[in-house]
Amino acid sequence: LLQHALTLEPAACLDQIHRLAGLGDVAARNTGERLTLVTVVSLGEDMLFRGAVQPRLGLVAGAVLSALLTVYTCDGLPTLGQAYILVLALLFGLIRSGLGLTASMTTHATYNLMTLTL
Repeated sequence: LLQHALTLEPAACLDQIHRLAGLGDVAARNTGERLTLVTVVSLGEDMLFRGAVQPRLGLVAGAVLSALLTVYTCDGLPTLGQAYILVLALLFGLIRSGLGLTASMTTHATYNLMTLTL
């Protein structure tokens, strides 16, 4: 478990989520497809967790549910990558609380695009 936790990075987890969703190897796609994909994924996730769950259940519950979904799709094992994703979900939630849902979506999409291009 510890070896798995040290080897699965957030970007690798994101790639695994895309493959499980039938989206294939996202990094191999052209720039326009990657931009569209990360935008759609970010919009959907933020609308659900930051737009619907967070106002009803709170910041922490929304972030935990978002991270749990990622944990489930990344082999079901808690890893350093998922802990990092929980921190990101909390940050996106704070951005949503302070600046609104559009700011959270934009930040999330920018982050996702950066993980695919770096």
